[in-house]
Amino acid sequence: MSRIRNSLALLRSCPKEAILLGSLLLLTSCGALQLSFGNENKKGEKAAQEKKETYLEKGPATGVDLGAGSVTMLEALQIEKKKVKSLEIRVQELEEQLKQTHFQLADAEKKNRETSSLLLSTQETRKALAEKLFDREARILNLSLEKVRLEQELLQLKIGIEEQKLTKAMGTPARAGK
Repeated sequence: MSRIRNSLALLRSCPKEAILLGSLLLLTSCGALQLSFGNENKKGEKAAQEKKETYLEKGPATGVDLGAGSVTMLEALQIEKKKVKSLEIRVQELEEQLKQTHFQLADAEKKNRETSSLLLSTQETRKALAEKLFDREARILNLSLEKVRLEQELLQLKIGIEEQKLTKAMGTPARAGK
């Protein structure tokens, strides 16, 4: 009891030092209790953590709470690698599509050249046939004109023969009557 009275008397005389001393004693006594109970619990937690994941599986632990929506640098690297891989696949697909388009273009150009040459030969053939048709129509026209001329001559000859017959027929009855 006397100790408590002495401690209280000391606290009254130097309140700042006493408060500091009391709080120091209180902290050390609480820390001793925590160490004795905490060591057993921490050993069990460490064993459980070691069994759960290894460093390589878990990756580096920074001990920083990144918050919602944040990723570690390792995760960001993995995400970027996946993006690069998908972009490389897309590039390969586009290159293959480009090759196919080049082949289609080459085929189309070949067909265009064939069609152009066929069109030119068809146009030349059409011109030749048009000239031939013109020549034949001109020949038919000339032959038609020649036919008309010959028919006129034939008619002239028939008229001449009929006139001769008529003159003979007119000349004979006149003689008979004399």
